[in-house]
Amino acid sequence: MQANPISRAFAPLLCSQSPRHRTVKRRKRRAPITGFIYGANIGWIHLGNGRPANGIQYENKSAADYGVNHDRLGNLRGLAYGANIGWVSFETNGAPRIDLANGRPSGFVYGANIGWINLSDANYFLQIDSIASGLDADNDSIPDSWEFTHAGNLTALSGESDRDHDGSTDAQEYLADTNPLDANDSLSILQFSANANLETAMLTWMTKATRQYVVQERLQFGPDASWANSILAPMTGNGGAVSVAVTNSPLASQKFFRLKAIRPLER
Repeated sequence: MQANPISRAFAPLLCSQSPRHRTVKRRKRRAPITGFIYGANIGWIHLGNGRPANGIQYENKSAADYGVNHDRLGNLRGLAYGANIGWVSFETNGAPRIDLANGRPSGFVYGANIGWINLSDANYFLQIDSIASGLDADNDSIPDSWEFTHAGNLTALSGESDRDHDGSTDAQEYLADTNPLDANDSLSILQFSANANLETAMLTWMTKATRQYVVQERLQFGPDASWANSILAPMTGNGGAVSVAVTNSPLASQKFFRLKAIRPLER
């Protein structure tokens, strides 16, 4: 077997709900959420306009810059507003979050005029179908909030450039959530080994807690060959190194591997 250290990614809130709830659409950048949710007894609740003043996340310091932020790990923090109920707080005490594996919310949010709202009710809940990548004003395949977070502007990075010269374009660094300014931080196969009879291969790479991963393989690079997922199901990163065994079936004397990083709940 032979390892090919090609490691790239693909990277996106449509919400569907259980019966008696309306379906709403929200979009997510790295942190800010935008859109509305609706309850028959409380009316519309505004989650934010999707344009935080600092370009990264709502600071919730004024009526012009409020909303709910998503930390890319599932946690929701910030303020929402409903004309009929006032401010609704998404804070640590209630631990509101989204399970990025299935889109189900949990925890509680609080409004001074209505008390605690349970997000994990078994019968009535808001479920996230997918998470959009977010606003991309310069159309370079990199969300603006991610560019502001890493580079402080929208001009330093671009879809085709490789700012840190590590072999991954800036857009590929976004898809893998690696640092585009650090040549030592990229998605790549760090170690590869195979047992004596070539029945099993072991791949090791560094993960990000904000991404899921699949191993892909192919026998050759000819016109009739293409990448296919190994039998492994997508696995969630833990922020550290992981080692995964892949079965060489059907048995082949040569095989190429690569990693694909996936944003949880991507569209």
